[in-house]
Parts: sequence; C-alpha cells; structure tokens
Amino acid sequence: MIQLKRNKTHYFYIEYKNDQCRHNVMVPVSALLKEYGEEITSDEVFRRARCKKCGFQGNNQMHLVYVGESTLAQIGSAVNTDGQKDLEVYC
Repeated sequence: MIQLKRNKTHYFYIEYKNDQCRHNVMVPVSALLKEYGEEITSDEVFRRARCKKCGFQGNNQMHLVYVGESTLAQIGSAVNTDGQKDLEVYC
C-alpha cells in the first residue's frame, strides 16, 4: 500500500485487461488526491479503477511512475548514511 500524498508528482499507468478494449491510461496522482482526498492509497485506486471507454473494472495492471526530469526521479534512489541503498517493495 502506498500513500499517494507522498507521490504528488507521479502518475498511475493503468492497463485494463479487457480483451475487447485493452485501454491504457496515465492518471496524475494530483488529480486522484483532488477527487478522493489526501488519504487515498494505491490499493483504493486499484480497487476503484474503471475504464472510461468500456466500463470494465477488475483484472487491471497498475504502475506508479514518475514523469519528468531523470535527475529528480533519482532522488528516491539516494544512498543513506551507512552506504546501503534503501529499497521499498510494495506487493
């Protein structure tokens, strides 16, 4: 579970797995926060995601992505003081 308020500059890439439609969309996290409030999580977005073209819901694939300059994207990969890289895994 990811708290989206920590990733305001990111986007969700959502791929709907409906064989008839196969619609993909990039949704700004800032728009989700504005629509659903600051406490929404990635799990809630995944559960609520619905295709605007065909109405399909469920069996989606979703990725949180950064769109912008690569130097800003690398801030999250910084090495901490003991020389070990912090890694967060969300399942």
